[in-house]
Amino acid sequence: MFGDFKHEEKQRLLDMDDICQLENGTPIVACYNEREYQFGIYGKRHVIYQDCWTTSDDILVFSIEKCTIGDFFEDADVYEYIPDFEFDRIGAFQRTHNCYSEMRNKLIPAFSELRSVYGDDFTLRCMLGSEELFCKAFQNSKMGRHYTHPIYIAHIAPAHHHLLAIEEGFAIHFSDGGTGGANEIILESLEDIIYREGVPFTEVHYNHEEVEYRFLARNRALLSFSGKWNYAGYNLFFNNCEHFVTLCKTGRSQSGQIRDFFQDAVLIGLSLLTRRPQYASMVLARRLALFD
Repeated sequence: MFGDFKHEEKQRLLDMDDICQLENGTPIVACYNEREYQFGIYGKRHVIYQDCWTTSDDILVFSIEKCTIGDFFEDADVYEYIPDFEFDRIGAFQRTHNCYSEMRNKLIPAFSELRSVYGDDFTLRCMLGSEELFCKAFQNSKMGRHYTHPIYIAHIAPAHHHLLAIEEGFAIHFSDGGTGGANEIILESLEDIIYREGVPFTEVHYNHEEVEYRFLARNRALLSFSGKWNYAGYNLFFNNCEHFVTLCKTGRSQSGQIRDFFQDAVLIGLSLLTRRPQYASMVLARRLALFD
C-alpha cells in the first residue's frame, strides 16, 4: 500500500479546505519527508492511525492513536490515497473507530508483533474489512518477495543483486541506486531498476512464503528504509545486498554467493597447489552457469 501510494496517480494533495469535501472513512497520508509517512483513516475532523515509536526504554512499540485533522496536517503535506479497488468508506470508518476503542492506551511491542512503521497495514485492514480479504490481497501481490538480477562486480565478476518487493511496483534494497554513490537502504520502482539494468528479475523461493512471513519481511525492510532500524554500513563480504534481504526474509543475515566465493577461492588454491586444473575449471563452469 505504501509503494502503491508512491505512484503519483494514487495521491491527491490536500489542504484544509479540501477536508470538508472528504467522506468519513477516506484514507489519507501525511508526508513529512522522503522517508517518513503516516497513513490513517479520516472521519469527523479526526484521523485514526497506527503509530510506531520508541519508548524511554528504547523499546519499539505500536499503538492506535487519534488526533485532530489540524494536528495531522502539522509539519506535513497531506494526501488522499486513491486505491484501485472500491471499498465501503462507512464500514472502514466504523472499523477504525472500533479498533481505536479496543486498543486505546495499549502498546504492541515490535518483538511480539511487528507491524508497518507507516501504519498502512492497519489502514488497509480497515478498508478491506476482514483478515481474509487482507491476506488474499497480500497473497496475490509481490509484497515481501525476494528477487535477484545479474550484475558484474567491477565489470568483471558475475554476481547477483538482491532486493525485496514491498508492493507490485516498488522494492527496497541495499544499493547506490545506480548513482555510483555510497550504498544505503533505498526505495526504488521495479520498472526503473529493470530499465537501468536491462535484465529480468528471478524470484528466490523459500520454504515459507505464507502471508505472515512475507508480511514480516516487508515490515523489516520498511523499518530500515524509514530509519527506525539502524542498519550497519555496506561491506561486500559481511553486509551486502543479499545479507540485507535474507535478514528481512528470515531474521538471519547470510549470503550464499559470498559462501560460494570462499568455496571457489579454496578450489582455485587447491588447483594451484596440486597443479590440477580441473578444480579451477569447476569454478569457471559454476561462475558461467550463474548467467545461463
